[in-house]
Amino acid sequence: MEGPAEEIETFCRRTFTFGSLGRLSTEKNFITLLEAFGHLLSRGLDVQLLIMGEGQQRPVLEEFIQRHDFAGKVLMPGYVSGAERYLPLLGAYVLS
Repeated sequence: MEGPAEEIETFCRRTFTFGSLGRLSTEKNFITLLEAFGHLLSRGLDVQLLIMGEGQQRPVLEEFIQRHDFAGKVLMPGYVSGAERYLPLLGAYVLS
């Protein structure tokens, strides 16, 4: 079984990965990020999204991911101590 570090590294090495880091709260607007990500997927791009962070919006975001069938394309490992060490694995860092 992989730990969080191995899971993140394995995920990021699969294909081009967009990543974001922050508290999962309304003002961080991760829903907009997921909507934009959905547009990329609908155009057939082989991309994925890593969102590191924890907060009260997690259930809303997870429901959005499930409803839009993003399973396997979005990884939300929760709070990640020392998350900055994963930034070099990203194709692009994004803020919503």
